Amino acid sequence: MRFVIGVDPGKNKVGVALLDAEGRLIERRLLSRFTAAKQIAELASGRESVIALGDGTTAGRMAAEIQEALGSDIDDIIVMVDENNSTVEGRRNYLLANRPRGLARLLPLGLRSPERPWDDYVAEVIGRRYLDSSRSSANIKEN
Repeated sequence: MRFVIGVDPGKNKVGVALLDAEGRLIERRLLSRFTAAKQIAELASGRESVIALGDGTTAGRMAAEIQEALGSDIDDIIVMVDENNSTVEGRRNYLLANRPRGLARLLPLGLRSPERPWDDYVAEVIGRRYLDSSRSSANIKEN
């Protein structure tokens, strides 16, 4: 595996983050739910990748749509990842990366409102969780 595609599936929008195997962020995207599976399949196409899909409410349907969009390209693997508290962590990461200027910067993070959806940051959290769990599994197997 050379890339991880973190996916935060939602009812109307889908967050996507592309990470390399070392966890370096390559890109983040916010996608429409209706075109997401095709765009994720295109992102995975030609890459040795794992699709780390958050295991929330719409995950089963999203996994089926991605698999259908991948077609015969079965080298890509869809793995379900626990997304418990990932929205909170993604929101925090978004707010830290987009700090306001002026007096607004004095507001605590909990009182700030994001200027846009942060599902792409949540997808990054999901991708990193997959990488962390795969590293932990590799360490257990070595010992």
